Amino acid sequence: MVGPMINSGSLLIGGVVGWLVGRWLPERVKVSLALLFGVVTIGLSVPLIVKTDAMHIVVLSLIIGTFIGELLGLESGLERFLKRVMGRFAEGESEESQVYFAQYITLIALFCFGSMGVFGAFSEGITHTPDVLLIKATLDFFTAMIFASQLGVAIAFIALPQFIMLAAIYLSAAQLAPFISEMMLNDFSACGGIIFIATGFRMCDIKRFAIINMMPALLVVLLLSRLWEQFG
Repeated sequence: MVGPMINSGSLLIGGVVGWLVGRWLPERVKVSLALLFGVVTIGLSVPLIVKTDAMHIVVLSLIIGTFIGELLGLESGLERFLKRVMGRFAEGESEESQVYFAQYITLIALFCFGSMGVFGAFSEGITHTPDVLLIKATLDFFTAMIFASQLGVAIAFIALPQFIMLAAIYLSAAQLAPFISEMMLNDFSACGGIIFIATGFRMCDIKRFAIINMMPALLVVLLLSRLWEQFG
C-alpha cells in the first residue's frame, strides 16, 4: 500500500509546511501553481487513453456511468453529507466560521474523493504500481501547502480520512485483481484518463464538470470490457 501512505503523508507534511511558511507565498504563485496542476492532470490523461483496446466500450461506459451518477446525484449527495457532518461543528459559530467550514468541506471532497486518488488507488490495488498516486502525492503536497497558508494547519488533518478512503479502495481492488484481464485494465485506464481531462478542466476553471458523478464509469467499464472480451 505504498501509494496511499505516500500520498497521505505528503498531504500531511504539505499542510504543516503551508501553515508554517505559506503566508510568505505571493498570491500569483498560488494561482499559477493551481493552474499548472490542472494542466498536469490533463497531460496525465494522454498515456492512459492510448492504452485502450476498445474505445467504444470506454465511451459507452462513461455515458452509462455518468448517467447513473447524475441520476443518483452522487456529487451533490456527498456535499450534503459532508455539510451535515461538519455543520455540527459550525453550529452557533459566526458567519466567518461557517464560511471556513464550507471551504474545508470542499477540500475534504477534493483530497478524499478526487478522480486521481480513486483511480490511482484502484489501479495500484490491481497492478501494485503506485505511479498515479506518487504523482498525486506531489500535487497534494503543494495544494495542501497553498490552502494551509489560508486556512491553517487543519488542512493537514484531512490526511487521515484521505488515507482511510484510499486504503479501502486499494484493498477492494486487490480482491478483484485475479478477475481483471489486460484488456479490462487498459480500458479502465482509458476511462480514467478521460475523467482526468474533465478534472483538469475543472481545476483550471474552464468548465465545472461534476467529476464524482462520472466515477461510476470506472466500475461500468470493467463490466462492459469483460463482456466485450468474452462475446464481442
